[in-house]
Amino acid sequence: MSHTSKLDIKVKNVDTLATVCGKLGIVCTTGAHKLRLYDREHDVVASVTLPGWHYPVGVQANGDVIYDHFRSAPGTMKNLAKLTNEYTLSETERTARKARKRCTRAVRKGKPGWKWVAVYV
Repeated sequence: MSHTSKLDIKVKNVDTLATVCGKLGIVCTTGAHKLRLYDREHDVVASVTLPGWHYPVGVQANGDVIYDHFRSAPGTMKNLAKLTNEYTLSETERTARKARKRCTRAVRKGKPGWKWVAVYV
């Protein structure tokens, strides 16, 4: 029985993912390697070890994010949400700066922890 799931997000820049993991204090392994999840091994270009997770999260060569939350501690899906949110924000900022656009990150008042990136042209 397969427990492997795929996120509706593409990781287009493994270097950004590694930087985000460093900021969050999360272990990220980059470079092509095999990742063992519950059901089988997967070929990945990066894997991330999240706190409280039994299996690492993997990034395949096409950018797909795969994971298996089986045997992980309750309430730890928030760690995956935090990682994907921070990656999305950081990659948006990187892309904007590469295009020489001013980019500002702000926290919306009234919603603690809810962040968005405003890109000004």
